[in-house]
Amino acid sequence: MKLFTRYFSQTSLPLHIPDNVPRWLYYLHKEMQKPQNFCQDIDHMVAMSGKSREYLGRVLKQYYGVTITEYINDLRLNYWANILTTSDIPILDSCYECGFQNVSWAYSLFKKKYGVSPLKYRNFSL
Repeated sequence: MKLFTRYFSQTSLPLHIPDNVPRWLYYLHKEMQKPQNFCQDIDHMVAMSGKSREYLGRVLKQYYGVTITEYINDLRLNYWANILTTSDIPILDSCYECGFQNVSWAYSLFKKKYGVSPLKYRNFSL
């Protein structure tokens, strides 16, 4: 189970980048896979893109079908799930490490995506 969760964790983001994605969005997508980027706020992603927040939002919706917030939260949730299955970091600390500022909101997002609380997720994957 650990191996499956670690390498095949479900993401709502597309696994294959469509061929028609603008080059700048492709490179932004690659850079946003790094924790030091997705753990920051939306303004950091907007600054990295070099585009306006509104334009970035429209393009993400067009090519990935998600808002900026959904995009970042999905990256954070996948990272959190990986931390839960591969480390002993306390759940609360790992939540903050992923860039979430509101713990109850992060827990509800986690439960919505994975169907269980972070604690049950960790215990299930042991």
